[in-house]
Amino acid sequence: MAAFEMKDVRVLIVDDDPTALKLMANFIGRIGCQADFAKNGREAVEKVRATGFDICFMDILMPEMNGVEATQIIREELSRQMPIIAITSSMMKTTRETCFDVGMNDFVVKPVSLETISAMVNQYVLKQAA
Repeated sequence: MAAFEMKDVRVLIVDDDPTALKLMANFIGRIGCQADFAKNGREAVEKVRATGFDICFMDILMPEMNGVEATQIIREELSRQMPIIAITSSMMKTTRETCFDVGMNDFVVKPVSLETISAMVNQYVLKQAA
């Protein structure tokens, strides 16, 4: 089997903040992955239902449907395998616990960095595929 490379990685970025989406798009582009975007949890669920992704970076607080609710639906109905990384400005222990309880794989506190995003893709996608 051929090696899994960054250019093959499909990333879903879910955030209601246009600035955060631009920043994440920049990071994903710089590490060479393919990116798609959703502005809320409901859009994220629809996109995961329609398209396969290798990893998802999910904001927690969003309108219409938050990241916790979206993750619950994705885990119960669509994908147990796709890594979902929580991205939030909350450093509260209860927020972290809630994220893990619904099936998120990891937790990143804003502001995120290129290095952190790259490390998450490496850890949850490339190393898993090797």
